[in-house]
Amino acid sequence: ALAINPQFIPALKNLAIANHDIGQDLIAEQQMRQYLAENTEDRVMLGRHVHVLGKLQRFDEAKTLAEIAIQKFPMDLQLRTWLANYYQSTGNAAEADKHRKVAHRLQAKTGTGSGLP
Repeated sequence: ALAINPQFIPALKNLAIANHDIGQDLIAEQQMRQYLAENTEDRVMLGRHVHVLGKLQRFDEAKTLAEIAIQKFPMDLQLRTWLANYYQSTGNAAEADKHRKVAHRLQAKTGTGSGLP
């Protein structure tokens, strides 16, 4: 992999977001991967990357990334919601319920919607 000039990292993030927003998910995923290699603590981009991987139907990869990210950011509502939905869709009700309960607690604390029933 080529090293990225640090001054271009913010531009790479913006390109990834723009490509994601216009539906260019393959390009966005590659840019997100490059960006996150340099910024492993960007919680929002980790969530976007999980979402893009899911849209690309790379569910195992998305789940693995979400599980890694949730270890770093256990209170992330977006990641909890994604994991709850993922586990529900794969028939793992126990894991889905675990993430759903945490998401509901987070939702109650923050007053935001989780996208969960």
